Amino acid sequence: PSKMLFSMFESLLLLRKGGQVVFFGELGPEAVNLVTHFQSAGGVPEYDRKMNPATWMLDVLDAPSPPAPDFPQLYRSSAMAVAALAQLEAMRQPHSLATAPPLSFTTGPSATAVPAPLSYAAPFSV
Repeated sequence: PSKMLFSMFESLLLLRKGGQVVFFGELGPEAVNLVTHFQSAGGVPEYDRKMNPATWMLDVLDAPSPPAPDFPQLYRSSAMAVAALAQLEAMRQPHSLATAPPLSFTTGPSATAVPAPLSYAAPFSV
């Protein structure tokens, strides 16, 4: 996508060929989290703020220069991966009105507390 369109994304799930996760998280302003993550691998092309971060990330992933960084391993060992797994685990836990804190709105048309919903997603088994 264009730089302007890409700047509208809040989060990104980026998979490498074969379906391996290389980035999953919030992009941050001007994709700073994405750029920082890939640059932490070392040996990647320099990013200039004038560049389109979407094009840059694809160039980084397709760079033929050896040795290529192991981006899936970089992601698996990142704080982003730990946070994503913790969030997924929290989503798997059953919810009930008895244990869920009430939603509270301090501004807007409804400044009163409303009960939390039972669940947003159904559990599944493999």
